[in-house]
Amino acid sequence: MRYILYALGATWLFYLLFLVYAAVDAAREAGRTIPRLARALIYPAIAFGYVLDVAWNCTIGSALFLEPPFAGGSHPLKWTFTARLKRHRDGDGWRGRQARWWASLLNPFDPGHV
Repeated sequence: MRYILYALGATWLFYLLFLVYAAVDAAREAGRTIPRLARALIYPAIAFGYVLDVAWNCTIGSALFLEPPFAGGSHPLKWTFTARLKRHRDGDGWRGRQARWWASLLNPFDPGHV
């Protein structure tokens, strides 16, 4: 039971940090200037979010998709959950359906993310 609570907590934190990333990405794409203090406060959270993304993908993501963590390749940007979703989103099987479901939770806040 404790591990389920850890997984739920990690999922919640992962999603929250994704929303921080999406807000910064939207501001950047809109051409807004992000003040230096805001960057100093937000960028460490985004960096931690990337580490959590890889850790989440290696554990929970691997269990959800029943495949090894680094199935997408050896480049560090291919180790994220987003990379896994992009690999499977156009598939016809259960992995494709699952990838599209996760994309439906991410894309409203960062259109085209997956």
